[in-house]
Amino acid sequence: MIRKANEELRLKIIFWGALIVTIASGLIAAERLFTETRDVSGRELLLVTGLSWGAALLYRSAARTAWSVYFYPAVLLSYFKLIMHLEPFPDHAVWVYLPLFPLIAALGLTARPFWIWTSVYAVFYGLYAFYEAPAVLGGHAAYLVLFLISTVLGRIIVHKMDCLHDRFRESVISEKNTFVLALFENLIPTVEQRTQVPRSEIRQMALMLHDMQTKETPLQWWEADFIAHAHYASRLALPDYLYEKKGALSDQEQLVVQEHVHFAVDMMPAEERMQNVRTVLLQHHERIDGSGYPHALTEREIDERAQMLGLIETYLSMRNGRAYRAPMTEAEAVRTVCKELDGKLNGRLLRTFQENMKKQASA
Repeated sequence: MIRKANEELRLKIIFWGALIVTIASGLIAAERLFTETRDVSGRELLLVTGLSWGAALLYRSAARTAWSVYFYPAVLLSYFKLIMHLEPFPDHAVWVYLPLFPLIAALGLTARPFWIWTSVYAVFYGLYAFYEAPAVLGGHAAYLVLFLISTVLGRIIVHKMDCLHDRFRESVISEKNTFVLALFENLIPTVEQRTQVPRSEIRQMALMLHDMQTKETPLQWWEADFIAHAHYASRLALPDYLYEKKGALSDQEQLVVQEHVHFAVDMMPAEERMQNVRTVLLQHHERIDGSGYPHALTEREIDERAQMLGLIETYLSMRNGRAYRAPMTEAEAVRTVCKELDGKLNGRLLRTFQENMKKQASA
């Protein structure tokens, strides 16, 4: 959405630039017709007008591509050069017109292309100021000062536009994430009724995830909360009878179970800040010996935060019990988890888990 708005702004500036060149050509044509004081021929005026609209059409054809942001200032620069060719300003007024380039370019550029094209324009501007421009406004140095002021103002515009875009992007992301979290919240009663898994597991899981984080595996509270909600909601992807089945699963049932990890991942917004959440949800059934699913990853390929979730999920299922199994005591659950997952999860995580549980027991 932001990219589209930027492109629309650039298209409008390009259009008005071509229109300004056309108006300047028309005014010069009228002056030449009625006063005969201009040396510019009608053919030149038509050529300049045609070139300006040709550049506008070329830009429109390149719009919404990766190169449009770099092509935009090139077209602007051509407009400035075309108007300079028409010489619509007396020499003492050119200083008002020339420094406008950084300001206009800043309206449609981010920082890097702004600096690139401002540097290109500075070469053109310097040649004009020091070789062709008359010594007005206190001499040639004044032209340099004016250009520097314009560049600084342009950079301020770029910075303010970037800040505005960042705030807008954050607002959109926040609204989208709030919507997804609200969707998970609305699914909680259905999941609880179908699976008989208490909703209290969401809070327990989020707290344990947050408490187990380290410098090597940082996890913000909102990420832990999102993971816990999404993990709970993902149970909807499993048939009801699997929560009560006591025997071994068939091959087909195992495939169904393995596919459920994609349920919550597919509902996550596809944004960079959600990458940790998506990775943890996708990999939390992977095991470092390659026995996990869905991709049978090995130790170096598995995110440690995903291993944390796999560990906590196993503990909570034992601690809270299931329809086919009575709940264990805390000591029994910790002992069983560490025994079952020894060699399947990172040993450091298992030790951290044991230490955390001891602290809680003694608190």
